[in-house]
Amino acid sequence: MNTKEVPEKILERIRKLLRLKEGAEKIGSEGEAYAAAQGVHRLLTEYNLSMADIKDEDGKVSMEIGESERINYDSEYGSRWRRWTMTTIAKYNYCELFTVTGSPKMLLIGQVDNVAICKELFDYLTKAFRRLSRERYDVALSLDRTLYMDDRKRLWFRSYLEGCAVGLDDNFEAHQVMSEERGLMVCHKEAIMDWTKQKHKVRDDGRARHEQKRDMDPLAFLTGQADGREVSLNKQLKQ
Repeated sequence: MNTKEVPEKILERIRKLLRLKEGAEKIGSEGEAYAAAQGVHRLLTEYNLSMADIKDEDGKVSMEIGESERINYDSEYGSRWRRWTMTTIAKYNYCELFTVTGSPKMLLIGQVDNVAICKELFDYLTKAFRRLSRERYDVALSLDRTLYMDDRKRLWFRSYLEGCAVGLDDNFEAHQVMSEERGLMVCHKEAIMDWTKQKHKVRDDGRARHEQKRDMDPLAFLTGQADGREVSLNKQLKQ
């Protein structure tokens, strides 16, 4: 079934639900946003539609999708902790993360407002993790002076920061309000995939891949994981 065979009243119902969802998101009414997203997803499925089929009065796709600039994911202590951090942020803020082939860069695709929130969160959280890493390292160093050695120091920081990134997923999961959020994620994912296909842009998915195991400082990792689970998200989640 295509949009020509779908009654206009159904298309308008979907547009109305999208407007309701976006309005509810702006004022922080998460329950209304989730309910509206579920309604959109149900109607799209019932009438075999995609988000690309839902145009507003000006012929534009109802959900404004865009992409970020390229963001560097490499760092002094490896790239995994920065990629994992952004992967988690994107997952819980309705965006998709892609890596750019042949360079240490990544970018976000999603609703424009959500992309901006992800970038803010990434900047805030990576700075918070680096600050905490220095504080925790000073404590660890007072207990183990061998951490002065360059190779031990680098291993400690890399392990701690990767632990932070892993713990962050639990932190976000704990802030999910209700299971209906899955419907909201599906709604955004469909719009993002439609937009990406239209732009003919093919990129590697930025989600964590299977990677070769490396040496790890278990205590540093567990310390970072605990901090990742506890780092404050309240201010950012209300934006």
